[in-house]
Amino acid sequence: RLVVDGAVLDNLTSVSKPFYIGYGTSLQYTRQFTPTLVVKNGGLVKTHTLYVGANTYGGSGNHPTLAVTNGAVYASSNFALTGVDIAFDNAAVTRAKDSRLLTGGNFNLQGCFDAEFDNTFVGKGSADGAPLPAPVKVRVNTYNAHKPRGTIAFRNGSVLSAYFENLSYPKQSIAFVWDDSEWRWAENLGDFTFASSSVNLELFSFKMEGRGLVLKPAAGAVFETEVPFTGPGGFVNAGAGTVRFGAGTFAFDGVCETAAGATTDLSAAGLLSGKSFSGAGTVK
Repeated sequence: RLVVDGAVLDNLTSVSKPFYIGYGTSLQYTRQFTPTLVVKNGGLVKTHTLYVGANTYGGSGNHPTLAVTNGAVYASSNFALTGVDIAFDNAAVTRAKDSRLLTGGNFNLQGCFDAEFDNTFVGKGSADGAPLPAPVKVRVNTYNAHKPRGTIAFRNGSVLSAYFENLSYPKQSIAFVWDDSEWRWAENLGDFTFASSSVNLELFSFKMEGRGLVLKPAAGAVFETEVPFTGPGGFVNAGAGTVRFGAGTFAFDGVCETAAGATTDLSAAGLLSGKSFSGAGTVK
């Protein structure tokens, strides 16, 4: 267990040196422990590539863990939230509250993961721990389609500033859970289609809990989804543009909030019944 409490751990060098939280913690290698990096009270960790676990096999029940509270972690190249193998009892655990998880490269999904972010920014940043507006790539590594799986939850004002790559590739379930948290798909929040072809619809889910996902398309822009928004929670259109739901995608059970100046377009969503709406915006 390594604790960075109000301090700076600087692993950035001129040579590419990855930082591993647990490497080979498994029954196979008889290394049964739970390596943990804790960052808190304004602490900052900066490194080239960060792996939350790697080469973890055999069902040991031990979880490489990253826990950040009121702190920041920056990986200049890649931030692998999920650098473990296929067994859920070896899943990489990431928890962050009131924090910033930043990279200058990609966020990679390449194993089993259990991640939850509370009032946390996840996206591009700089080595001083400051967020940057351009989105990063959230990428599923394709060298083994059977490895990436798990849940990433964004709650209580969290922000994901990212676009996706290879979400159609995994052969195991991946869920993004949203509860009063925002997805920024582009710096200008302009026109975008969340295409069904970009994900594996049988295994990928966009799940609403609580207040649900918050989208803020810019004035004149249209965010269109062909991917179902599901779950017991709601959805918030808080932008100045339009969110358009395709056939069968308005599949959540909570309240759809449309803020003043925003438009929620259900003209292509299909037959809807028993749905709840609020807000001063336009629903058509």
